[in-house]
Amino acid sequence: MSTPHLSPAKLRQERLIQAVISVLIVLYFSYIDEGYNDFRWMKNPGDWLFFALYVGVLFGVQFLVARFVLTNYHGRGRIFISFVLGLAGLIGVGMLIGFFVSLF
Repeated sequence: MSTPHLSPAKLRQERLIQAVISVLIVLYFSYIDEGYNDFRWMKNPGDWLFFALYVGVLFGVQFLVARFVLTNYHGRGRIFISFVLGLAGLIGVGMLIGFFVSLF
């Protein structure tokens, strides 16, 4: 099922922008959280695993929001809305993981 009013080139461009936004946001969060305001976290392979997980979740939620929630919306704010809802989804998933980990 494709989005009716967006061309394949426009959809590819939207996905690329969502992927770049996901990487940049997670790089920033890793910089301030994992690396204590530097990039030493990049030396640890375990931190790269979580980096990839966070990028995947953020991009996945952005993709799902754009695909299913914004199906009929084709305005200028489409990518921004998918980013904001994707970030909220990433925070929500993080909170759920933290909650379930705290149970054990």
